[in-house]
Amino acid sequence: MEAERVPSLSTQAARASLQAMRAEAKACEDKHDEKCRVAETKARTGIDVAYKQARHEIFKCKEASRVSKLTAELADATYELRRKARALESRANETRERIQAKYDVDVARMARNRLKDRAEILANQQAVRASLEDQANLVTTVGNHPICHPSAKRLCSEPSCRLGFDPERVPAHKRCSVPSCASRGTACGCAVSACHRCARPICREHTGAHDEWCSDCSHDFDADSEFRDYP
Repeated sequence: MEAERVPSLSTQAARASLQAMRAEAKACEDKHDEKCRVAETKARTGIDVAYKQARHEIFKCKEASRVSKLTAELADATYELRRKARALESRANETRERIQAKYDVDVARMARNRLKDRAEILANQQAVRASLEDQANLVTTVGNHPICHPSAKRLCSEPSCRLGFDPERVPAHKRCSVPSCASRGTACGCAVSACHRCARPICREHTGAHDEWCSDCSHDFDADSEFRDYP
């Protein structure tokens, strides 16, 4: 078996020198890193101290004191405002409920009054109708009355006329052209006049509707119109 070769003294010296230089380089690097850490710590400490001093000076200045006071006043004012708003809202709700209750009462009263007025109007209409019938009967029996036509069978329903007439003898130009008109058979034709456009006889009640219908020259004849059955 071949014997292990022993390095020479020069080789051993070179290796030892190399290890020593490595150790020295590591020590130098560690020393440099330590100095860097110390410098960084010192810088950060200085920066923190500077910011602390600045904040301390800011808090000590009169403007900061004023801002703190205004902030407290704002908080108090906000609280008072919210409290007052809740109070006003509660008062407004009470007012609304009171007005709503009064409105409901008034509406109910007006509804009752409307029904009462309708009943009175209906009763008056029935009474007037009965009176007209009585007067018509009277005209029939008293045909020679000065204001009556000899063949009068009923009185004209127009309050401004009230003359006796025979519905069967009312001329066509005195009958309203609207077939559903209530004056046909109940009025002598005193409130009927000819349209200045189409010359159709129209009563006072239907004059407005007829003017609107007749004023349109391009109006097509509508089979469903209330003026479709003009005589």
